[in-house]
Amino acid sequence: MSATTTPIHIRKALPQDVPLILAFIKLHAAYEGAPTKCHATESKLLTTLFTPHPYASAIFAVLNGHEVALAIYFFSFSTAVGPCFFLEDLIVAEEYRGRGVGTAILRELAKVCVERGCGRMEWGAFRGNVKAAEFYTKRVGARIVDDSTTFRLEEEALRDMANLDDRKTNEPSAGG
Repeated sequence: MSATTTPIHIRKALPQDVPLILAFIKLHAAYEGAPTKCHATESKLLTTLFTPHPYASAIFAVLNGHEVALAIYFFSFSTAVGPCFFLEDLIVAEEYRGRGVGTAILRELAKVCVERGCGRMEWGAFRGNVKAAEFYTKRVGARIVDDSTTFRLEEEALRDMANLDDRKTNEPSAGG
């Protein structure tokens, strides 16, 4: 399938879009085979995306008057390059893949990065998602970062770490 000749419009998500944002997130979780790991709710989305100091932002790709893709992103900081941009999710409805929608969103987000002076734009994809990896490396020109490892604390481990001061520990040096 080739890119569409119909213009793809990009628009910011609005508070009234929360049900649609949640529907895209659930679609994505099901696609990844992890629908039970999706803990997003309309309430959480409203308080994280649409407050005076939001944790993240969202945009839609609109084709023929219909939202066909969603991107959720936030800004971060690197001591090596300064301001950075992280794309948390890029979700393109399956029937619209291969039509230039993902490229249109990434192009818009790259413009945001440049305008905001970001030193890099990063995102992740599950290792098993070969189609995504091929799209990102061959079509977009991104490189796979293999010089670092992502670490994650969640649920009980996160709560345990938050209470670490309450325990007697001998911790090794982090080394950097």
